[in-house]
This record gives sequence, C-alpha cells and structure tokens, in this order.
Amino acid sequence: MTYTDHTGASPKTYLYVLNHRGDVLGLRDEDGIMVVTYTYDAYGTIIGQTGNGLTGDGRLLQANPFRYASYLYNEETSLYYVQTRYYDADTVDYLLSKSRV
Repeated sequence: MTYTDHTGASPKTYLYVLNHRGDVLGLRDEDGIMVVTYTYDAYGTIIGQTGNGLTGDGRLLQANPFRYASYLYNEETSLYYVQTRYYDADTVDYLLSKSRV
C-alpha cells in the first residue's frame, strides 16, 4: 500500500508500514527512511505521532488519510470512517446516521 503526494513540484511516493491488524505505524520514503510514525491506544486514539516527512505543502503527517486499522481518518473531526459510519476512538462508539426508508 502506498501514498503518493502530488502537492510538490514532482510526485513523491511513500510506503505504508502496517502491523498485523492493519494499523498504520508509519510511512517510509523512497529511500526506506521512516518519515512519519503513529502510535495508538487499544481503541484507536492517536497517542503519539512524529514526523519529519514533508509533502509539497509541508504536511505529510496530517495528509496521510489512513491510520488505525487502515481506516480513513478525518484530521478535523478526529473520526474514522468505517464502511458506512464513523467511529470515535475517544468515546469508543460509532456515530450512526438515520436511515431513510
């Protein structure tokens, strides 16, 4: 699984580093150097992140869309998108939308 940044003068590709559950532990650049890392608690709350990787706009740490269990992560809301609903790791709860019949 790779992430390609197109915000700079030329595209840069990064390789995801995953654990057995699919958590994104970090991203490696084309030289194999770990440029960002993420640490989670048991429920997916991000408890640590480091990064010296820069995208064209300087935000690789935040620009990466995948995090805990490889779910899509929304940096603004701190919610994960899991199939058809959102998951809040801080409350360990899913946010359900009303279905229309």
